[in-house]
Amino acid sequence: MLFANRRRVSVTNDAANQIPARTAFLFEGEELIDATPTGKDLLAGLDTFGCDKRNLILLCEDEYPDLEMTWDSLESLESATLEHVTTGVSDLAIARSGERISIRFLDNPNSLGKTVQEDLLAARVQSLSEFMDKLPGMIWRQHSSGQILWANRQYQDASAKLARIQTDDDPAVSQMSLFSHTHATSKHLVGSNESFQHIDSNGQDHWFKVTSIPTDDGDLHIAIDATETVEARKAQTTSLRTFVQIFAQLSIGFAIFDENRQLWIYNPSISELSGLDPVFLTGKPTLLRLVEEMRQKGKTPEPKDFEDLRETIRKIERAAEGGTYESVWTLADGQSLRVTARPYHTGSIALLIEDVSSELALARRYRTEVTLYQDLFELVDKPTFLFSADGRFITNNERVTAKTIGPIGTIGNIFDFLEFLNSKTTPGRKLTTKDLSVARSTGIGVSLNDGRSFELRCRPMKGGFRCFDLTHKKAAVLKTPKVLERAVR
Repeated sequence: MLFANRRRVSVTNDAANQIPARTAFLFEGEELIDATPTGKDLLAGLDTFGCDKRNLILLCEDEYPDLEMTWDSLESLESATLEHVTTGVSDLAIARSGERISIRFLDNPNSLGKTVQEDLLAARVQSLSEFMDKLPGMIWRQHSSGQILWANRQYQDASAKLARIQTDDDPAVSQMSLFSHTHATSKHLVGSNESFQHIDSNGQDHWFKVTSIPTDDGDLHIAIDATETVEARKAQTTSLRTFVQIFAQLSIGFAIFDENRQLWIYNPSISELSGLDPVFLTGKPTLLRLVEEMRQKGKTPEPKDFEDLRETIRKIERAAEGGTYESVWTLADGQSLRVTARPYHTGSIALLIEDVSSELALARRYRTEVTLYQDLFELVDKPTFLFSADGRFITNNERVTAKTIGPIGTIGNIFDFLEFLNSKTTPGRKLTTKDLSVARSTGIGVSLNDGRSFELRCRPMKGGFRCFDLTHKKAAVLKTPKVLERAVR
């Protein structure tokens, strides 16, 4: 396989070994143990590919593609020369001596005025230039005076598109930079300096993240398009500002404690409801310290002793971690606070404090009124049933109903009410919803199976409510005629 390309590879004779070589390498195995100064310069910066042997092969693969194959076959050849792909001149000699391998670039007079190392360096520069042009970001070198020394294709295209600099046959030379604030970095700065640069082109905003690296005569800059990132940050800032405004205006006190139970963030209402000084909250107290201070201000139910307060805190933490904690704290001054604790991300706890004094007072008043109306309802001396506009059963005077016609069982709607009445009446025609409509105007008679008779009447009320009552009809007492009464006397 090696001798299939005899035009480019040939066995080295003694005369070839006598040709001087300014560029030479000496390997032991795959490790470089010695090289001429120009050889060291040639390999400088190529230590990222792995071993020294691989670095040299990658450097020469375009000009001497058979180098790796020849190197691996030196056990049978011992020495050989390789032709340059372009010039056809045999100017690379490789030889084996024991475990050591020497590689020499011959100073051949037929090399068309160029040395081998110059040819390799030119190829290396060309490869790096092509690589730089293919990168998605803009890369350029800028002199300390502001002049552009070199730029990749991305920078040149962006400059032409944004119409900030004039490009010509040598676009690397320009008197004006695409970015106006990148030449101020100091060459004594260690590391790199990052900044966001803004360019306005035809009314459109373009943002770039520029990394500036100081060099001896200026700076090396790398710019990545960051328009979407900047716009996203702006949107995030706007949303955060809106959230903070809403957060600050909430009437509910809101506080978040981190995983160490130390106050992290809170809104102004937490100070108003807890009675705590904002300066105290600024010190980021722990949850225990905050509740202790609330106790001093009379904003907690008074526990029997200090251990009860600690137990309260432990209950809040355990309930918040496992789900939710909710309790109404009734204070000595009559104020009622609803305290809710909920789990937050990364082990944090969100504490909510809400003044529910008015709500509880309204609920108590409502319950009092309902009880009063129920008692008044029981004062009605006849069975009375109340239904909503959609036919749902609301209530009835239980004591009078049970005493008059017996327990009613479970009534859910108007149809259950009809079924209840039909179960109490004598056999015969059953009551229907049409009868209930008649009862609204004239009333209808209802005869129970125990012989008693009632009049069922429907009374409309506000809001579409309907009230049905049963009025007992007493039997008429027959009087003796006066003529018969005189005859008897």
